[in-house]
Amino acid sequence: RHLYQAGVANQFDMKLVQATVGYLGIYPVGSLLELTTGEHAVVIELNPAETLHPYVKLIKDHEGQPYATPPVVNLGVNENGEKERAIRRILDPVKEGVGVGCYLEEPSDA
Repeated sequence: RHLYQAGVANQFDMKLVQATVGYLGIYPVGSLLELTTGEHAVVIELNPAETLHPYVKLIKDHEGQPYATPPVVNLGVNENGEKERAIRRILDPVKEGVGVGCYLEEPSDA
C-alpha cells in the first residue's frame, strides 16, 4: 500500500511500482493476515489470477486458538457454503508474536 501511494505521489515511477506489485503480489508470501472470520492466517502462495485472494495457512481460529493442523485455504474459493473468508487487515508478526517462517516450511519426507 505504501509503495503504491508513493507511486501515485510521483516518488517512484508508477510503471515500476505496478511491476513490483505484480511480481510480489499485494499480500506477499509470509504476510500475516486477520480474516473477516476473526481467524489469523499466513500467506503461503500467491494467486496470480486473483491477486486479492492468495492461498493461506490458517493458524488461529476466531477465538485465537491455534489449529492443531493448520489447514490451507484458497481465499478465492468459497468452500461448501462456509462463511466466506476475506482479508480484513495485515498484522505485524512481531507484535503478534508469530514466527511466520515455521508456517512456510515444507514438511520433510525423512
